[in-house]
This record gives sequence, C-alpha cells and structure tokens, in this order.
Amino acid sequence: MGEREGVEGGVGYFMWSITDNRLIMDEVTSEYHGFSAEVGAQGVTIEDILERIDIEMRDRVASAIMDSITEKALFDQRYKVIRPDGTTRIIAARARPIFDADDAPFLGLGAVHEVTFKRPRLLGGT
Repeated sequence: MGEREGVEGGVGYFMWSITDNRLIMDEVTSEYHGFSAEVGAQGVTIEDILERIDIEMRDRVASAIMDSITEKALFDQRYKVIRPDGTTRIIAARARPIFDADDAPFLGLGAVHEVTFKRPRLLGGT
C-alpha cells in the first residue's frame, strides 16, 4: 500500500472480540483514534479506546457500550477523540453486537466516520 495524505472523510470499520476484549481496526479507524495501522490491525482493548475519548464524554460512551451488549441495543454515538499528538477529531460510530446460541455477546461489528467540522468565519471577523 502506498503513502496516503490522510483518511479524512473516509469510513472506517472495526471488529471487537468481546470475549477477548480485542478491538481490531482498519487503517481509517486506527487513524481517527490516533493508533498506527499496525497497532490497529493487532488490536487494542476497549479501555485503550476509551482513554482517548474526551473525559467529558467518556462515561456516556462507556455506558452506551455496556447498554449495547447487555440490552442488544445499537451503539450509535458521537464523541471527541484526543489523539496522542494533541489533535482532536469528532467521530460518529455505529456498531451492533452479535450474540451466540446461548444469547451471550461475543462480537461487535461497526463503522466510524469523522464528523469534525470547522466553524465558518463570521463576516467581518478575524
């Protein structure tokens, strides 16, 4: 794969092995959350993801994750990621848990995209 100028505007995908707590991300999802493509392909924990979410949003997102796997609910959240380099991104994520024959959640499949918007300059403003 050649060098890329970034992944802005792309849709990323992930798979979370709930039983192993290993979230495997494609290149886009990794980039949005501030992980290298290599780390994303190897997988991180859900706690690694939560640590990068803005503290003011973290509890809400963690609660939505738990609701998703305990109530069979769609995970549909927007949150701010603070990447290790200090940049931020607003991410929209949707995921659905998959349950086994015993009705236990074992896998989460989802997609993310960036919804960070720059504020337009006000007329006459600096």
